[in-house]
Amino acid sequence: MKPGDLVQMKYISFWMKKNHRNDSPYTELPLTVVEVVANSIWVMYPDSVLRRDLAEYYEVISESR
Repeated sequence: MKPGDLVQMKYISFWMKKNHRNDSPYTELPLTVVEVVANSIWVMYPDSVLRRDLAEYYEVISESR
């Protein structure tokens, strides 16, 4: 993963996290990677909010050039 890639939360990660938090911002929508730091990534949600999460919870659906 690198900045600019389009990622989507893995199906199993989405449901595991959704069950633990009622106010969960997790979504099945594609998100943009803003920064990669070690094994975590910063992603931008559709409402322009940046959130950090583990990279292993996401899969790349479109790579940037």
